[in-house]
Amino acid sequence: MGKRITQCKVSPQLKYFKDAFVKRWGLTDYTSLDEPSLFFGCKSNFDAIQKHRGFKVIITAGPTDNVDWNLISNKSITAILTAQNKFDVPPGIILKQGLIEIKDFSMFKPNVLGDKVYYYSGIDCGDGKHPDFIKEIEDKCGYEIITTYFNTFDQYKDIKWLKENFYDKCFINLNFRYPDSGMSTNRELGLMGRRTIMNSGFYTELFKGMITFQSNDHCAEIIKKEAEKIGTIQPAINSHTLTDDKWLYLDYYLNERVYG
Repeated sequence: MGKRITQCKVSPQLKYFKDAFVKRWGLTDYTSLDEPSLFFGCKSNFDAIQKHRGFKVIITAGPTDNVDWNLISNKSITAILTAQNKFDVPPGIILKQGLIEIKDFSMFKPNVLGDKVYYYSGIDCGDGKHPDFIKEIEDKCGYEIITTYFNTFDQYKDIKWLKENFYDKCFINLNFRYPDSGMSTNRELGLMGRRTIMNSGFYTELFKGMITFQSNDHCAEIIKKEAEKIGTIQPAINSHTLTDDKWLYLDYYLNERVYG
């Protein structure tokens, strides 16, 4: 399979994912300008990406992490690996669409669905209160909506705490954040057999288990329908398309080049 990428530079805004990511794929910290390298996150890594002289694979951290790809230097030795819907990149840059595991997801397995609705709020509910539209959905569907109340991500405890106190207690996930953050939560709950109500503008081609909605009333009706599964164990919903390490080998990009 040719040469394997072993070094990685993770953007500062993705520091929460760094340790789990490098452990999952057996990577080391970035040290060489000439050896092939993986760059996880683009905007904060852009200067390092531009200076890198070897082959580089860029994994964007979502729609807000995209840059003007025309500015990328050394386009012929640059590849972008993204789970987003296909987008245009300049001639010469290799574009691959795929969803990798950003950590070990083995703790997320199907279990008995709880009787609550989980709302992925990020840091939107730091005051300890639901937004009005969530209260409205809660009143209309008749099921308790639970969420975390963080002012900053530094207040986040750990994934085991989140799973035991929120994931295990719910039967469905609400993700209304724009533009399409919280996709790791969608993955985790999907692997546990929970679907996500979300109108995604960027991940519809790869992510499974998402249910679109038209209004708060419609959202409430979807929740009621999904509530029929409470107390059951549903099959895992796995959206990952790249579960082995073939994407870390240069041949994956060079043998079947696909340009944006």
